[in-house]
Amino acid sequence: MGYLNVAFSHLMVGIAKYTKPVLPALKKLKKINKIDVVRNYSLQHLEVSEGAKTRLCDIREHFKLTNKHAENRLNDKIFSALLLEVVKKTPGWGDKVKYKKLSVDGENKSRVYLNLGFTAEK
Repeated sequence: MGYLNVAFSHLMVGIAKYTKPVLPALKKLKKINKIDVVRNYSLQHLEVSEGAKTRLCDIREHFKLTNKHAENRLNDKIFSALLLEVVKKTPGWGDKVKYKKLSVDGENKSRVYLNLGFTAEK
């Protein structure tokens, strides 16, 4: 029994020796606030426009192209829920923008935001 504990403690010392340089690097990684990332994206790239229909999958693809650092940390389900929350809480959007659960466009099934479109590129 005593020998087993000694061997294990030597193993832990060896592991600790190799993990020391990694720990400061892990501390430097910044955690992103997911709701803030989605809110900033929506305020920069989306606007209320009467009669517009924007599919959620199109918004998600545009988000992936414009936010390379956050695309790995937000899957589709989380992005959808956060975007819906942002739309509801943004002044002037909650009463105008409607969320339609399912829209069938040929073979494609997608969720759709009514009266929400992309801002015009300047």
